[in-house]
Amino acid sequence: MFDGLKILNALVDAEALKQNPLLDSDLHVKERTGSIQSQTAQYYGLRFTMKGKFVQVQGSLHKYANKGLHNYDDFGADRVAVAVAELWACFGIGRNNPLNNIEFGVNVCIPFSPKKFLERLICHKGKPFVKIVDDEVNYYQCQHEHFILKIYDKGAQYRQTENLLRFEVKVLKMQFLETKGVSIKTLGDLTNSSNYERLGVILKEYFDEILMDEPNIVAKTLKLTQRDLLNTGRNPKTWVRPNRKDFAGKIEYDRARTEYDRRLSAFRSLVENHPNAEHWQQTVYQLIADKWAQLSAGNCSKFTSHAFIGKCSKFTELRSPKDTGPKIENVANLPLKYSGDLLHPPQTDTTDSTRICLVTSADISHQKTGSLFVAEATLRADVDLLETVAKKHRKKRRKRDEHDAAYYAAHNVRNQHTNPANNLRKKLLKLEKENGLFTVADVVRLPEEKRELLKRWEGTPYEVKSISF
Repeated sequence: MFDGLKILNALVDAEALKQNPLLDSDLHVKERTGSIQSQTAQYYGLRFTMKGKFVQVQGSLHKYANKGLHNYDDFGADRVAVAVAELWACFGIGRNNPLNNIEFGVNVCIPFSPKKFLERLICHKGKPFVKIVDDEVNYYQCQHEHFILKIYDKGAQYRQTENLLRFEVKVLKMQFLETKGVSIKTLGDLTNSSNYERLGVILKEYFDEILMDEPNIVAKTLKLTQRDLLNTGRNPKTWVRPNRKDFAGKIEYDRARTEYDRRLSAFRSLVENHPNAEHWQQTVYQLIADKWAQLSAGNCSKFTSHAFIGKCSKFTELRSPKDTGPKIENVANLPLKYSGDLLHPPQTDTTDSTRICLVTSADISHQKTGSLFVAEATLRADVDLLETVAKKHRKKRRKRDEHDAAYYAAHNVRNQHTNPANNLRKKLLKLEKENGLFTVADVVRLPEEKRELLKRWEGTPYEVKSISF
């Protein structure tokens, strides 16, 4: 259903994201000054780029749902809802984040070779298909001003035995969807089922408009006029649409367009109605239509969720039928359940809900979605709050640092929350390394408050597994 996405300016606290234990960031520094220019982190098919207070998120939502391993299986409405909810639960990326790009499409199993099918592509609306050679996959694309059509052998990409074909529309400008009657502007809109029918119409319409060859039609067996039409029609350059700027007057332009449409209609009729035509395009069209209807209804194949998902704050592990407690809803075929509505997961940035700093208890409702701590800007705008926070969370400045009081106060607040758990984890790992004969549990007895700190890492790659909870 949905695959690639891009959020150029994510509504999330960049500093909190940099401290997220799920992200192992690479630092990019300026060679001359040595100062940090940006940080990047790859996580399960998503790339996070953090530069100052700005965060960019891009990658494959489908691959993210599969632990970054692949995106060749079905990814329907139910799984989309789970993935969107996870982004909020684990990274603070909420539903109101504006999208800058999105891809939608389907993977379909076809009864013939995808490679042979792709060789039949000619053009779409006068734009030729270009073969792109990439490290991971070779694909064909047809680029328009506001969108790109992509079609390729998905099975070959992941060495699958099935004849798996991928067809998708990559939206370059989100206004394009609005002109098509689709209301998708934010991440949360991806879970709005009222958009799915119209997206399916666009997908089918564009695929049907693709001009394709029928190689089993032999030109020399045709009449002279048909032979010329077939030979020239197989060349994508034939179908470059007339441009108004190339004609002296409107009458000449209209005449050229009429002739163009006539030849295009004649070519389609020739390749579709010839006795040797195999009608592969019509076969794939129906498979695309059926698959989109299936995914829109949420009927996608079983899959395995992230190992850490049950540890994210919004999720709870699956209970047995005998367990009592609050009612919880099924999440697709996941071995867990989610407390709440997947299509509308709890947000903390609504106008009627108050969010407070985890350390200072200051009101941060006006800050960006996902903010956990009081920000520098908030402190600068409130002199009394800055004075109170600075007194309680004051540390010595580093030499030659020339930041203001709000900078140090905000950083010290964040560090007070994260440093105890980070430092404890580092000490235990160091102790474990130095005492190879014993586990940490054999030589250390942690009090309950220390164990609570370590639970922050439980279920993540940073978990101290030698400590039992």
